[in-house]
Amino acid sequence: RTESTTALQALAAWNNRLVEYSAAQWANSLSESQLSADKTVDFAVQRLLGRSATPLERQVLSEHLHDHGPASLARVLFNLNAFIYLD
Repeated sequence: RTESTTALQALAAWNNRLVEYSAAQWANSLSESQLSADKTVDFAVQRLLGRSATPLERQVLSEHLHDHGPASLARVLFNLNAFIYLD
């Protein structure tokens, strides 16, 4: 099958207990680093995706981090196609 992501797959990954636990652990390490929001996003994207965040990603993810916290940011990053699929 070719790669695809359905809304149900994304929702299942978002609510998965392992993803929730991993996101909480990742959030703890991000919080301990005491970086600014932009630097936290840059660090997280680089570590999880192996590349730098684009300016738009940095803006959107920084806003998300500010509004919802580091655990939610981690769950968003864990749910990205770039994290789930190897091209």
